[in-house]
Amino acid sequence: MKQVRGNARTVGAGGLAVTLVRAGAVAAAAAGSVHGHAAQQPLGVGLLPGGDGPADALNLASFSDSGGCPNNASELVRCMQDPLERASSQVFFASTHVPGVPPGTAIASPSTSAPDYFYHWVRDASITFARIAKIPATGGGGSGGQIASRGIADGPPRHPEIEALMAGFAHVSRGHQESPTVAGLGEPKFLVDGTPFNGPWGRPQNDGPALRALVLTRWAQYLLGHGGIPGAREYVSKELYDGALPTQSVVKRDLEYVAAAWRDASVDVWEEVRGTHFFTRLLQRAALDAGAELAESLGDSGAAAWYRVQAREIGASLAAHWSAKRGYLIATLDKVSGPPAKTSDLDVSVVLAALLAERFDPRIRAYAPWDGRVLATAVRLVGSMRGLYAINANTSAPAVVGRYPEDVYDGVGFSRGNPWPLATAALAHQAFIVARRWCRLRYLDLNQYSRSYLSELAATRIESGLPTLIATDPEFPKAVRGVIEYGVSVLKRVRQLAAADPHGDDAALSEQWDRDTGAKQGAINLTWSAVAYLDALDAYTETGLKCRSVLQSL
Repeated sequence: MKQVRGNARTVGAGGLAVTLVRAGAVAAAAAGSVHGHAAQQPLGVGLLPGGDGPADALNLASFSDSGGCPNNASELVRCMQDPLERASSQVFFASTHVPGVPPGTAIASPSTSAPDYFYHWVRDASITFARIAKIPATGGGGSGGQIASRGIADGPPRHPEIEALMAGFAHVSRGHQESPTVAGLGEPKFLVDGTPFNGPWGRPQNDGPALRALVLTRWAQYLLGHGGIPGAREYVSKELYDGALPTQSVVKRDLEYVAAAWRDASVDVWEEVRGTHFFTRLLQRAALDAGAELAESLGDSGAAAWYRVQAREIGASLAAHWSAKRGYLIATLDKVSGPPAKTSDLDVSVVLAALLAERFDPRIRAYAPWDGRVLATAVRLVGSMRGLYAINANTSAPAVVGRYPEDVYDGVGFSRGNPWPLATAALAHQAFIVARRWCRLRYLDLNQYSRSYLSELAATRIESGLPTLIATDPEFPKAVRGVIEYGVSVLKRVRQLAAADPHGDDAALSEQWDRDTGAKQGAINLTWSAVAYLDALDAYTETGLKCRSVLQSL
């Protein structure tokens, strides 16, 4: 298949790229810390015995925040030993620093034709700023420390560059909300100058307001929890959450929309299917839960109660997406329109939703990345695509995956669907989150779904017939190791394809890989692809630290 590269706007990356991408809080490189703690030694999987193990093959020492690299951002970007991490950090930075574009804008890709992704998509931009919003929040401001429970305990450092970006995102988002659009707050994308795109498109897309509310709620809690930012509470109460109806503030406006519109049919994350979507509803539930905590902390108890009622109802509705007969979570119910060939409703968006929801609420239980139903969906997804793409054949590497088995979007037209880097990186991200969860609890539930995940994806057979595997059982570290090694092998495959592209002029990830050759396909330098890879690296760092003692017991 002919490779599609497209034309692109040139955007500078600059030395601050690393400031915005290193593991932990996004500003960890500038602060010289991981979540405010002292930089740690290289990662837990590197402790595994056996010579040339996964850590050696991936050179994963470079994925920690130490590794002998300087704190100066311009030097640190050159110190990164992983070319794909370096390239992804530059793409990530460039997406939010486009010359002549209002601060707070994030482009989906610099490609301006074949395909034209040079827009600010509400969903994609929110996912980009979700990474920036990993600033720790704690302290005063009510339950801010609970919402950002991965924050530090003694008050976060100030990160002026990050704060300016987040303030810009809030300002740009408010401008979008107040623009005359076709779909109101469900408008999916805007021109980079802030004006709405009012041409034909799939509308409304109700995942956007939920994601935007989650990101800006995190920003509000950072400001409230810091205690050292003059005028922070006044800014939050005026610009982000004013507690008024009708509201003039950006977060409350989105929360009110989500609370009122969650039952309505909308267009899915891939902009193809109209119906009721697992991705949209899981993030709507997360947004309302987080919004309720913010409202409570600001004295808007009536709204907090209302948001919680709606969140509970959304949570109850999610149960309908599970199909015991099919053995996975159905991506879309009550389908109104969409590609007639998409009959399985098996979709990587389920895994993506679980990862995003867990990012904003680590206390999540139902439909978390380790939930048996989400694990089962990942297993079925990989199984459906292992033989679908030629690049999965004749290799011992784990399968790369696309959006869904019946996909025909090739990056510019409609012929044959391809594997996507962001979907594949999500599998690694999920694996690390699952292993970290098991290490934190020091046990794992052995059921048909976790056993299938271990055997089918992690190539790990557990002999125990007990329903629970505890940390003192010799098979527990075996299970943890198997899952971490699976995640590492997926990242190795992503790196391998990025480096092997015969037509690629850099290591950056595009939207897709050609299913036959592995060449870049579709939009170049896709921001979501870069974010997905960097997020998986962050998860690996955090998992290595959490699982260190477990892995040492091997």
